[in-house]
Amino acid sequence: MHYQSLFGNSPATAGLREAYAMKNDTVPDAGHRKVLSAFFWWTAWSTVTERPDSNISYTSNWPSEPLVGNRPPASTFVWSAFSVIFVIAGIALLGWHHAVSAGRREESHSFPATDPMSMVRVTPSMKATAKYFWLLLAMFLLQILLGSITAHYQIEGQYQYGVNLSDILPYSITRTWHTQLAVLWIATAWLATGLYIAPAISSHEPKFQRLGVN
Repeated sequence: MHYQSLFGNSPATAGLREAYAMKNDTVPDAGHRKVLSAFFWWTAWSTVTERPDSNISYTSNWPSEPLVGNRPPASTFVWSAFSVIFVIAGIALLGWHHAVSAGRREESHSFPATDPMSMVRVTPSMKATAKYFWLLLAMFLLQILLGSITAHYQIEGQYQYGVNLSDILPYSITRTWHTQLAVLWIATAWLATGLYIAPAISSHEPKFQRLGVN
């Protein structure tokens, strides 16, 4: 009943909706609210109810809940430790292979007399990457805007400077996209930089490269 009230429009949970910056009637359909409550109950049940003839839950006691004696099994820690050891061993093996195959002395390097990037000729595909950089700039600015809205919800709850913005952009949406946009604009930056820098340092542009960029 609590979640059916919280995700609805009940005055009993109005204070919580304001604290969570949730709009009223987040889930307007009463049937959907009932199903949502059942889903919350099922996920909680599956993490604490032991499997038949076993001392771990259906989720291998994750997340653990000490209040009901539900703690991670020893195998969780054992395999976690093994995974770290295997990673370290793999890195050590690669280091050993490089030391043996590449020799023990560092080869001398010759540096160019001038900066090779100072004479870069901008190719059509390099120009085509401009849209990527404009896009990532837009996503970056939008991330800042949503971050400021998310932070301000901590002050006014459902409101932004007196405007009930939670009806349009509830806290769950602003925080989700504030986080996701960081992934998206960083990935776009990596992609755009790679597409731009490859012809610049290779002095070669493959056929149909601009078409591929577009």
